[in-house]
Amino acid sequence: MFRSLRAFHRCFAAAWFLWIGCAHKPPAHFQPAVVSLQDLYCATCGEAVVGRLSNESRIHGPRFDLKSVEVHFHHNSETLGVAEVLKMIERMGFKGVEGAGKGSYAADVEFPETFDFQIISGAGEDVDIEAHLA
Repeated sequence: MFRSLRAFHRCFAAAWFLWIGCAHKPPAHFQPAVVSLQDLYCATCGEAVVGRLSNESRIHGPRFDLKSVEVHFHHNSETLGVAEVLKMIERMGFKGVEGAGKGSYAADVEFPETFDFQIISGAGEDVDIEAHLA
């Protein structure tokens, strides 16, 4: 099929660049949107929202921002409004609002002192986990 290794590399490189170029850009008629998640219990919940939105063909590239507690995505605005995306999120048991800067994690929950845990971050700051594992 390929007469030389160089021909194979050229073909592979062309295919790779084509795949990267097509795979990461949303279609031209898709519009960017941000949904702020409110009173979220954990980052895993945000990733669950991303997983659900990823299954929707009218949504492209959803990603969860840990610090701002927001989901960023592109959507086909001709067939899917942000209000419908908010309903999807609500059906999952989470609260979302359109727009950036409104996301939040749930307030601390009181646990009995017999529980074996320690809160090491309350404001979303970076944590050196090794310092807490000793």
